[in-house]
Amino acid sequence: MTKAEFINYVKMFNKKPGEFTDDEIYAIGVTHQEMLRADKDWNEVASMLVPNKTGEQLRKWVLAKRYKNGVVPKNPKVLDDKTVSEVTTKEVEKSLDEQKAELYRERTKLRDTYAAYRRTLRDDARIELFKEEIVRAAEKMRDLPKVKPMETIGDRTTEMVVGVSDLHLGEYFNNSYNSYSPEIAVKRLNKFAANIKDYCEKFNVKVLHVLNMGDMISGIIHTSIRLEQTINVVDQAMMAAEMLAEFLNTLQEAAPVVTYRSVTDNHARLSPNKDEAIEKENLNRIIDWFIKERLKNTDIMFPNDNIDAGVGMFRINGKLFMFAHGHEDKKSSVVQDMIGLTNEWVSCIFLAHFHNSAEHTFQNCKVYVNGSIMGTDTYAYGRRLFSEPEQKLLVFDGDNVVDINVRLK
Repeated sequence: MTKAEFINYVKMFNKKPGEFTDDEIYAIGVTHQEMLRADKDWNEVASMLVPNKTGEQLRKWVLAKRYKNGVVPKNPKVLDDKTVSEVTTKEVEKSLDEQKAELYRERTKLRDTYAAYRRTLRDDARIELFKEEIVRAAEKMRDLPKVKPMETIGDRTTEMVVGVSDLHLGEYFNNSYNSYSPEIAVKRLNKFAANIKDYCEKFNVKVLHVLNMGDMISGIIHTSIRLEQTINVVDQAMMAAEMLAEFLNTLQEAAPVVTYRSVTDNHARLSPNKDEAIEKENLNRIIDWFIKERLKNTDIMFPNDNIDAGVGMFRINGKLFMFAHGHEDKKSSVVQDMIGLTNEWVSCIFLAHFHNSAEHTFQNCKVYVNGSIMGTDTYAYGRRLFSEPEQKLLVFDGDNVVDINVRLK
């Protein structure tokens, strides 16, 4: 309250000096006491309320009444020095305690803000480091093989969706059910590309949609995973990016139109702590950046139509298709979540993450779950969770859908 507002407040009582009741004097005094120091003038207030008292007498009376459990003397009077001293000491101690608490809260906020800021700077520095390392590596790489893109022949209308996910490059294991290494990953990806070409030819595919659905690298999210890694995270990202670039380059032979879209995941996040991780700060975006640079002289299309970093969308025959890695989704509720996100009916949803190929139908919306290129690792083996290395491709021919699981072992 400003001084002018306070004077108007007193005038609202419509009383002359000496006509105010004790309760009114107390209410006005408390209001005045809580004003800014520069606006306080107890002598002026006393002249307006009780002209037979000084401003200091009025201040002490209001102060005493505030800390005397509401007991009001019949007439304003000055308390003895001892009582005033006790009241003033209590007020000062309480004020100091409140100020200390507030100061501690503000210091804690500042410390947490500064820590978050340092984490952001550290993550930004990591991204820049990864980019610099990838650029240096790219300069030493050989040119990609020249590939003659498929030409459009006839009235092709068929479109194919290919999910590429859960490569987990960087892991190495060898158990009785499955073996994995970067060399095996290359072989499986090449086999997948060969199958895609064959099925594109069989179904006369016009448009090939390639979806990078995440977990291309093993990452740093679990200690147990890091123990199984043979290469560091920077090298994982560079190798995955080059493998996907070669994979996409050769797919130009499969269909006249090839598109590439991508979403973020959990294994490529920069922070091991998922609660501190930011969705956009994800190495899968660095992989995408490299791929676009590597393939900038090709006819491959890179649509920028994601809803956000973690959710992608596109259309086939006017129908809305969506995809995500799956670490933020539940298969049983993903349909309603995606419809809520877009406020539009969704025809198909593609997920990865679960390492098991599957197909579900919820309210006439198809949910396709991609398998993994890696297959059963040490973690899954120890829990008797077995699955074949496989990836999913789907052919959309009008209203007909062909669901194919390509075994890569």
